[in-house]
This record gives sequence, structure tokens and C-alpha cells, in this order.
Amino acid sequence: VCAILTGALLIDEDDVNERIILSGVLTFLTGALTLFFGLFRLGFIDSLLSRPLIGAFVLGSALVIMIEQIHNMAGIPKYDTITRFVGNCTETALPPACNTTISYDAGSHTTYGLLEHFFNHISDTKGYTLAYSLINAPFHGGLKFARKGFPKSTILRFFPGILVAVIA
Repeated sequence: VCAILTGALLIDEDDVNERIILSGVLTFLTGALTLFFGLFRLGFIDSLLSRPLIGAFVLGSALVIMIEQIHNMAGIPKYDTITRFVGNCTETALPPACNTTISYDAGSHTTYGLLEHFFNHISDTKGYTLAYSLINAPFHGGLKFARKGFPKSTILRFFPGILVAVIA
């Protein structure tokens, strides 16, 4: 949840160094606030929030994460990229600095914008990537289910499911 809020806060910051500094400050403040609540035993404040409110917040966070990952599952680039030519070449310029292109995203960073972009580019879906994603998710769910059903099975316990997915 903190990562989603930090990302939402820093998404419009263009300077990378500024993003790093701001994320460090946010991380420090979050830790300081957590330490403050712990030292003064203020954990009871959590019980003042209703369970449906917390559940709705967690559900909303899960939906945002799912929408952000749907592009990867279908093999669609998350944003339209615009490439521009940088032509500040002089005789003393080194080859990597000369004739370089810069790509940046031109899409919307909102959840609605990502969903709209996905449906606009659904015809660009890569079949192998989608098939891999649709096979991989049930494979890991089935492996987890099998490990629960057969807790004493050493083969299931030590079976490297993630490694198999990466190699495949």
C-alpha cells in the first residue's frame, strides 16, 4: 500500500534524482511514524477503522495492481512510446553520445488510462506471452494446492516452481 501511494506521488516528477530523494524521505517518514506509534503504544488506532473500510482499501489496491500487470500478461507495451532523435553531435562527441534516441512514454499513468490503453491495443496481444501467463498462473495455484494437500511430500515441498516458470 505504501508503495502504491509513493508511486502515485512521484509519478509526475521528471528528475530521477529528485524521485530518489523524495522516495527516501517518504520511506524515512513512514519508518519514523511507525516507530512513534510503536513506542507510544498507539496500535489501538487501527481498531478505530472499520473492517469493511480496510477490506475495501485492500481490494482497491489489489485491483490497481492487477490492472497494472494485465499488460505484461498479454505482452502489450504498457505505454505508447515516442522516440525522438538527439542530434547534438560534434566532431569531439563520443559515439554513444552522438546519434542516440530517447524513448519516453506518452500514455496515461492513471489506472483508468492503463485500462483504456489495454483495450485500445488488445489486438497487439502476443499469443505466446498470453498462453504462458494463462498456463503459469494455474500451475502455481495447483502447486500450492498440492503442497497443502500433501504436506509430507518432499518432492512437492522442494519442487522449484518459480525456477520452472522462469526456464519455460
